[in-house]
Amino acid sequence: MINIVTAVSKYVFILLGAVFCLHGFLGHVFYKKRREQGKQRKGIIQIIIVICMTVLGNVILFMNSLIPSLYRALRMTSWQNNLLFSKHVNL
Repeated sequence: MINIVTAVSKYVFILLGAVFCLHGFLGHVFYKKRREQGKQRKGIIQIIIVICMTVLGNVILFMNSLIPSLYRALRMTSWQNNLLFSKHVNL
């Protein structure tokens, strides 16, 4: 499941980067007449895109690094299960 999310996030990053660049270029071209409103609107949308990319990157780093190590730490071997859940333990 983590590998699927990581693979999909790669394409989401590419899409967000393309939207970021395209919005910066087209915002400069189309908002020339309304200079101040255009700059402000372009800046807000680009900041939102950058925040989305940052959050997505941090979530993917978390999923790839911490979750598998937690799974390995919490996974028990068969002898540990037998020791914990057996009725008769010889010490």
